[in-house]
Amino acid sequence: MGVSLGSGAHVVRLQRTMSGPFDLTMAMSLDRLAVLTAAGKVDDVIITLYDALAHLQDLQVTDCGRAKVACGIIPEESDIIHASCCSSIPGGTGAYLLW
Repeated sequence: MGVSLGSGAHVVRLQRTMSGPFDLTMAMSLDRLAVLTAAGKVDDVIITLYDALAHLQDLQVTDCGRAKVACGIIPEESDIIHASCCSSIPGGTGAYLLW
C-alpha cells in the first residue's frame, strides 16, 4: 500500500468497521458463537442469506447470466431480464420486486 501511495509507510492494523448494512455493534466473537451453538441457541443470532443481502437489488437473469454469476462474473445488460412484471419498491431503494 505504501508503494502505491508513493511513500514508505506500512499498515500496522486495519479494521473494517462497516460492511453493507452491518457494523461492529452486530459483530460476535467466535467464542460467543461457540457458546450459543453449544446451548442450542445459534439460530437466535444467525441471519439468513436473503436477509443479509436484502440491501442489494434483486435481478432476474437469463441462463447465460446465471452461469456467469455462478463463476463470479458480473452479468452484462443483455443477461438481465427486464420484464413488465417488475415494480419498484417504495422508498427509493432502487430495488425491484419480481413476481
